[in-house]
Amino acid sequence: VKQTPVRPTPRSRRNPLTPLDVIPMRDPGSTCTPPWPPRARCTDDTAVEAFSDGRGNRTEAVEVTPAALFFRSCEKAKLVPVKFGDVLADVRDSSCLRLEARQLAGGYLQALLPALVEMTGDGVVIEEVDIHHNAIDDSSSILLLDLLSSLTPRHLMFLNVSYNPLGQAALDTLARHIGNGRIRPVTLNLSGIALGHTCEALTEGILTAEADGVGRLECLYLDETGVGRYSQAACAVLSQLVSSHRLLHLSLERNFFRRDGLAALAEQLAGECSLPSLSLAENGGFEDVAPASEDAKAQVAPSAGAAMDFVSFCEKLRDNKSLEVLDLSSTMLPAEAATCLEESIFEHPSLRRVLVRRNPIGGDGLGALLRLLMGPSPQLEYIDFEGFRDDGRKPLVSFSYGQGSMDYRGKHAIDCRNAYHRCILRLLLRFAESIKLTPKQVFLDLKLNGTKCNIVKVEDYASLSSKSQRPYVLEFVFSVDQALVKECKEAEPLDVLARWHQDRRVSCSRERFVRLIPSWNSLSGPAQRRAFLRALGRSFSLSYAQFQVLLSRTHEFRRDIGHVGSVLLPAVQQVSRTLMSTTMIKFQNMGIRLPSGASAYLRSSPANPTGRYSLDLSEPSQYAVATRLVFVCHWESAVAKAARLPDVSQHGGRLGLRNVTLNRNKQVVTDSFTLPGDGYVGEGMLHADYSTPLIGRFRGKQPTLEPHQVIALEYLFGDGELGATERDRVDALRLMSSRFLVDAGQAKLIMRKITSQRCRADVYCALHARAVDFGAPWVGRPTPPKDAPGVLHDVGLNDSQIGMLGEILGLPVILDFRGVHVGPWNRFHLDLRMADHRVVCSFLVSMNAAEQACNLEGIVFHNTNNHDRKPVGNWVPPATWAKAKDIPAMGILQCGYVMHQKVTDKELNAMKDARGKFARVEVGWVSNK
Repeated sequence: VKQTPVRPTPRSRRNPLTPLDVIPMRDPGSTCTPPWPPRARCTDDTAVEAFSDGRGNRTEAVEVTPAALFFRSCEKAKLVPVKFGDVLADVRDSSCLRLEARQLAGGYLQALLPALVEMTGDGVVIEEVDIHHNAIDDSSSILLLDLLSSLTPRHLMFLNVSYNPLGQAALDTLARHIGNGRIRPVTLNLSGIALGHTCEALTEGILTAEADGVGRLECLYLDETGVGRYSQAACAVLSQLVSSHRLLHLSLERNFFRRDGLAALAEQLAGECSLPSLSLAENGGFEDVAPASEDAKAQVAPSAGAAMDFVSFCEKLRDNKSLEVLDLSSTMLPAEAATCLEESIFEHPSLRRVLVRRNPIGGDGLGALLRLLMGPSPQLEYIDFEGFRDDGRKPLVSFSYGQGSMDYRGKHAIDCRNAYHRCILRLLLRFAESIKLTPKQVFLDLKLNGTKCNIVKVEDYASLSSKSQRPYVLEFVFSVDQALVKECKEAEPLDVLARWHQDRRVSCSRERFVRLIPSWNSLSGPAQRRAFLRALGRSFSLSYAQFQVLLSRTHEFRRDIGHVGSVLLPAVQQVSRTLMSTTMIKFQNMGIRLPSGASAYLRSSPANPTGRYSLDLSEPSQYAVATRLVFVCHWESAVAKAARLPDVSQHGGRLGLRNVTLNRNKQVVTDSFTLPGDGYVGEGMLHADYSTPLIGRFRGKQPTLEPHQVIALEYLFGDGELGATERDRVDALRLMSSRFLVDAGQAKLIMRKITSQRCRADVYCALHARAVDFGAPWVGRPTPPKDAPGVLHDVGLNDSQIGMLGEILGLPVILDFRGVHVGPWNRFHLDLRMADHRVVCSFLVSMNAAEQACNLEGIVFHNTNNHDRKPVGNWVPPATWAKAKDIPAMGILQCGYVMHQKVTDKELNAMKDARGKFARVEVGWVSNK
């Protein structure tokens, strides 16, 4: 507000020192200093009052007050007086000089100085000086600094001259007074002042005062000082302040710290540093460096040109032990830097708070910070990532905690000269150590610069320097699942799956889970909270209670709460799946839509996965089903190999996955088969069948249906009204099937209660994997009057469903050895690219040789896999095809099998021997239309 100048009246001109506030003098003989009136405020109204007798003459002697001195100085300098009564009163009463944000010129400060000198001469102490956001120049500030240097140094606690146009002269004066101990502030704020070349003098003055024992600076604010805009030398100089043992907080916000400055700062932090709090907010870490190749454009990881300087800085924080608060907000921090933070401060002894607000860390960086927050660090309490966003880029090299197998070969190789790559390597080593596996178990096919190397040296490569001239490029396959499969061959399926789930995720105890709540509350908007939930579902193992707490805090997603549940389902521990099912049923009763992904996850039986699958890999819950299915496939294969069970798999290796189609492309399943994606989601559709290779492991055992299980089955398939569809009942049976064994008779009783053909086929798949008897009781064909049909032909399955079971379980699994010659099921169509088809072919050739007759009829053989090519004429299978391994893995064979009416005893014994060779397989085939 513009104020009108106060001018003295003509009557009072005889007394040019007409005061704003005067105090009568006491007895001249008194030696006591007259006290200041308590809380006397000076206003414009009192400015025109003269302490006189009404005729312009003073009635007694008066003492000129500091306010009067100020107004006289303003009058001499031809300045407009402003309200300074409150300023002087603050100096008198609370020892604080406050002129903040008044946009005052330096002349006002000079006019105020005589008043301050008068007050300090009378014993007033100045403990706080705050003149920020004014227009005070060098000359005025130098006078103020000289005044402060003349006072008792220990009194000044706070000095804030920020956002004033101070020049080098004033800054040099301040640095000199600090260095010689004449000014000893506890808090110093120089923000908004261009430091320029004064950085060296200021740094030297602060460190010199501390070395001489006269410095007591604890908080230093150097925000927006232009440091590093044109050269990183000033940044390197200011980095020396970190070595101060008295400094408690250093703020370098809104400056230009880049590669060299950050490297110098990181080096100081890694040395003898005791700084507890550091703020680098709003320091841009990018440089305009053109990518060297197309791969570099797509790669987020920092290149040799140091496109992201904070990545190296975050890696070097692993050597710091003093920081308690670290602020990296608005520094364009990428996901790679967040990953480096996860590795470098994972076990920091003192860090309590990390602020990374408004950074493009994306979902991967958010997951890394959440793992850091839930890590073993006892002091870390809070990570603030409010306003995070995704920059839309994906690194070529990445680390996913929930992914059981990761390929680091080719363009995904680890370059040990790269800070981000070294952090990835150390995270892999820590991951293996956390699940009690050695590097030799998880690092497969390790190569250094294209040559096989010793796994023992992996830890040495993780500690290399970025300045190394020699390239160190590591290529390997990191597989936790394979190591776990080898260790758990003798364990029970449910125990193996529980450990597999636990090893791939970070355990979330009650104490650590509490840390998530403040971070959740700091998020703004549904998009950020959805990303938060996806990060939890990707990397953590949650209990059912924690799952419910998170659902209760997603009230804004009520219309889409089913999707939220689907995102979190993969994180919930296996022991809580029944409770999860109850929760999802409640959602359905409330009219909340349950996504197909959540339904597929809850309906799947991890301990008895035999069946047909169609999964959308972009859904987290369905992707979790797929990854679990692949793991079970490898684990059961290892168990079957150890037990030397017959191999009736489609592609060999006793692998249960069959007919795998990924994005409409057929896949050959091998021991190294993995799903595309990051361990949480992928792309496209996966269609696959699964047939357990452990058929026959329960042979000779007794059925183990307990009384309560019989009651449950009667309740499921009894005549009473359950209020559930037949599909729900079948899914419940599949979940129960891993807990009991059945024989063919019990399977018939159960399946006859089911009316749907497809449901019958699903139940057959589930029960056949838990059978204690095999062969005729299950796959026997009706050959009256002697033999009763098996389950396959006695429960009302039509030819279409039986053919589908042949595709799911495999060609050999439903072959009736006794009735291989009985029509109309004695016609075979064999694709010799498939291992199970070659098993059936070898069986037919062996039987034909044993009977010593031409029982193979109507043979048509295409020596390629193309039906349109002309078949080979006058061709019969060679005798060497009696062994499946000698049959070439190509071609298509069509034939029929018949048997002569008269069979000699010698031929019968040979047939028995041939059938006995395959008796352990107990497999069969139905005519494929």
